[in-house]
Amino acid sequence: MIETVYSRGFQAVFRRIQPRFDWREPVRLEGEHAMRRLPHFLSAMGKRHVLLVTDNGIKEAGLLTEFEQACSENGLTVTVFAGVRSDPSTDEAEACAQVYRQSGADCITAVGGGSVIDCAKAAGAVTARPDKTLRKMKGILRVRHETPYTVCAPTTAGSGSEATLAAVITDRSEKEKMIINDFPLIPDAAVLDPLLTQSLPPALTAETGMDALTHAVEAYIGRSTTPKTRVWSEKAVSRIFSFLPRAYNDGDDLQARGAMLEAAHFAGLSFTRAYVGNVHAAAHALGAAYGFPHGRTNARILPYVLRMYGTRCTPALARLSQGAGLPFSTPEEWADTVDSMNKEMHIAPLKGIRTEDIPALARRARREANPLYPVPVVFNQRQMEELFYTIQKGESAL
Repeated sequence: MIETVYSRGFQAVFRRIQPRFDWREPVRLEGEHAMRRLPHFLSAMGKRHVLLVTDNGIKEAGLLTEFEQACSENGLTVTVFAGVRSDPSTDEAEACAQVYRQSGADCITAVGGGSVIDCAKAAGAVTARPDKTLRKMKGILRVRHETPYTVCAPTTAGSGSEATLAAVITDRSEKEKMIINDFPLIPDAAVLDPLLTQSLPPALTAETGMDALTHAVEAYIGRSTTPKTRVWSEKAVSRIFSFLPRAYNDGDDLQARGAMLEAAHFAGLSFTRAYVGNVHAAAHALGAAYGFPHGRTNARILPYVLRMYGTRCTPALARLSQGAGLPFSTPEEWADTVDSMNKEMHIAPLKGIRTEDIPALARRARREANPLYPVPVVFNQRQMEELFYTIQKGESAL
């Protein structure tokens, strides 16, 4: 009871002061070959040296060739940092920041999935605050300095990180995913080019698409929504149900790829203002402990959380269904539908959750969720453990 009262009070204060913050939206470059147009855009902004942040897979796939050629044509120097792994660590972000400083770059362009974009944003925070470690920037409003000019070009349609004020970085020594939230981390521009997602395998298309769905749903059913965030979530959900199956079944369907990039972006705009919830808190705890991919974990957990919320999220889900044009509305129908999508797209269950780990997992998830996330139901330790036990039982049976 005390935890709920404190959390609700914290959230009420934060809702009142939110309108005073710098809620800028990234400039968007959209459509096929938008990446080719980016160097001209950067040159017009007065930039001369780009730190290109990516991973080895994207570099070796040749997705950067056209961009690097266009940079040369526009008089831009390019330094490449390709040392980002899945679920980037504090070490990678600090190494990226060091390359930025030593190279003399004056802007950052991140080309990759959520891991690459989060690493680039965290590197920007390290650059802006050399006096603080990333652990000391964990939480909200702890960067508070201008970061380098940053452009993000997602190669997956899921995280929406190109639109958000958050960066998720793993402290591997503590097995903890840390979330850094501050307005300077909102990217200055986003490139939504479907050609960058064309080669994404079906499994990753499915998992990242369901990640975007989770963002849109959690933002909508929480208690910090606004008319604008609700519209963004409705647009995201409508596009996901219309186009994710198409993108999954035919990666060359560029209309579907483009629509999914829009969906992930709209979901990002929504949840960066309205926040996520207990799905993400549990997913981050499980991901840090067992290395489960984030999109897959969200996809698998979402039905369990909606069923636990029950009637507490019924009105919000009904409005979301109506706004997105969906033929179902109750929490049970939503959970069943997500379960069916996971099955149809072969999203693997979360095997191997150990019973002895659950109390610690629940504590870690609670620390993330409370008091910040304006969830329909504030979970105490007992309820959070119940969620993990339910997930363990349900996933091990599959």
